[in-house]
Amino acid sequence: MSKNPFLDFIKSAGKPRDVLMVWDVDLAIQPSMSTATTDLQKQHMWELYERTDGGVVFFTGRTHQSVNKTFGHDYAGVFEHYSVARFGHGHDVVYMAPELDIAELGRQATARISAHNHVSVVADPTEINKRTDLAVYVEEKNTSIALVHTLKKGEEAEDHLKQLRAVLQPVAHSIIDALNLRDTHEVKTGGDAVEIVPKGMSEHSTAGLYLPKTEIARIGSEGLSKSTAVHNFKTLFADRHFIITGDSSPDLDAMVVNKQDYEGHGIYVSNGIPLKDKYKRSVDAEIPHHTMTWPLITDTVVAMRASAPIIKLPSLSSPTHGMH
Repeated sequence: MSKNPFLDFIKSAGKPRDVLMVWDVDLAIQPSMSTATTDLQKQHMWELYERTDGGVVFFTGRTHQSVNKTFGHDYAGVFEHYSVARFGHGHDVVYMAPELDIAELGRQATARISAHNHVSVVADPTEINKRTDLAVYVEEKNTSIALVHTLKKGEEAEDHLKQLRAVLQPVAHSIIDALNLRDTHEVKTGGDAVEIVPKGMSEHSTAGLYLPKTEIARIGSEGLSKSTAVHNFKTLFADRHFIITGDSSPDLDAMVVNKQDYEGHGIYVSNGIPLKDKYKRSVDAEIPHHTMTWPLITDTVVAMRASAPIIKLPSLSSPTHGMH
């Protein structure tokens, strides 16, 4: 890949403050569940935020706590597939979803997965990136639950994924049925996890303090998703062009909305998985693997520094000020 799609997009938008860079995290920037980043990487994401005048948000299945640990700040965005939101950088989070007994979901998930002898449940999330057998970590989040699974590379990757989804998707649906959650929650499948997430917003949510009534009504009719979040955040960043980077169907569905309704851009991080035909019109560039994303972010920041260096003037109290 000879070009940098992020830098190309910023240039095409006009100036840095005209863009909003929407980021997924798992398998788009980081390995599954990994919060391990360097201080320099955190600095680069923050500098990207500053140089775009606040134009960095995260649309992710991760918790807001995980995003803070990974990137070093309380960025705005939607978390746990919009179960939780932060509508401004550094603001308090807003719980969007109806209350849920997360501990009970976790217990049921562990028991139901364990009934399949060929799939193991691991207690340590770091095991997921180390192993290549059929293994799952049951992640209990704030308002949702994720069944995060191992991945394989090469020719066996697709079969590995199919075997895990063949277990995890029915397990997730059976939990929803057992706990009578069919009216309020649904199953979503990402690149590295099957998740139980809310369909719609709780009547007790304070999202109305941040979003106009039209967008609250939209959530009521369309549900909570990254696609809905594109519309919602467009009201908060109306003058900006959105570029969405992600790896799985929830991200790609959001790219479709972004392209069709707002002429935005999409970048697909493929990780070896071919792009489906229905998404091709909405994707402007592909990154072959998530390990290539951080270098591109760094390259973008370095190029922006060169084109718009920050010049610090000498202080009036400097001993050399006024000297000839």
